[in-house]
Amino acid sequence: MGITENTDPAVLHAYDAADLSRELYNSSQAPNARDQFGSGNKFITPTIANGKVYVGTTNGVGVFGLLQSVPELSPSGLAFDPEVVSATSAAQQVTLTNGGGSALTISSVMTSGDFTQTNTCGTSISAAASCTISITFAPTQGGSRTGTLTVSDSALGSPHTVALSGTGQDFSIGVAAGSSALATVTAGQSASYKLGITPVGGFNQAVTLTCSGAPSEATCSLSVGSVTLNGSTASSVSVMVTTTAPGTVTGTKPVLPLSGKTYCVSGLLALASLLAMLARFALGRRRRVFLGAAAFSFGLSVVFVLFVAACGGGNVRGGPSNPATAAGTYTLTVNGNVSLGSSSLTRNLSLTLQVN
Repeated sequence: MGITENTDPAVLHAYDAADLSRELYNSSQAPNARDQFGSGNKFITPTIANGKVYVGTTNGVGVFGLLQSVPELSPSGLAFDPEVVSATSAAQQVTLTNGGGSALTISSVMTSGDFTQTNTCGTSISAAASCTISITFAPTQGGSRTGTLTVSDSALGSPHTVALSGTGQDFSIGVAAGSSALATVTAGQSASYKLGITPVGGFNQAVTLTCSGAPSEATCSLSVGSVTLNGSTASSVSVMVTTTAPGTVTGTKPVLPLSGKTYCVSGLLALASLLAMLARFALGRRRRVFLGAAAFSFGLSVVFVLFVAACGGGNVRGGPSNPATAAGTYTLTVNGNVSLGSSSLTRNLSLTLQVN
């Protein structure tokens, strides 16, 4: 370390103790004369104490020491483009630069709100070095969303912050004005509901609609299967639930001229005759056996028809009852879904159906 004495100003030099040809620093290197001091006295001897260098001048004392680290975050704020709820934006970067003369120790790098970060900063940044903080936006709700990037470090004024902002895009399903989420019907009647699909935060994508939860013997249908929102105006959708009234299935059974009892008695007599014929032909020649077998087959067919007619009872009309939509209270669900590639956004609305 030494002093070059000039008329004005003096210059302080610092050299590598192991190699005096290698200058480490001099007080004229800094821009804007930051380290320059007054005219030096002849044979000035710098004094080192408490981590600083003291140099006497003609009218005062120059004091030199390590500059503190000075963190700089750029930009000072980030604004993200609108993003659909459940989706994640592309990353934006903030650069953290250590503009001071000593290393900057990093305690933590954090974000708040609907924002997340990754960084290359580690635990320390050397003097004049920098690192990158990448931030993404994943809104959890529609509308304006804000947050903060916070860097806690060893510099004065810590923590240091960057303002973050973005808009979440979403949609909602609700009952239209003048309509109701409750409908009461008698089995066989239809119930209708009027709904509104409303965009939030400029949402302008296609929403696929479905209806579920209709009771047995009832159907639930929508006036449209999907709507594409324009970012500002609600779209109207109608829901129709159709129930089933009790009734009978019409049809007829064969109408025969005699009663079922008569057919049963006739069938028994025919069966007895056939058995007698079979025994008679079985004792005769082979030809008679063949004819007997043929007659037996024909007679058996006749007996079967007679028994079927007897079970039918004759002159019977009508059929089984047709089940109706059972009385009760039912919850219907109208579901809206938006496909976002690897993810999706779903919103739903519950409706109540009362069947008497």
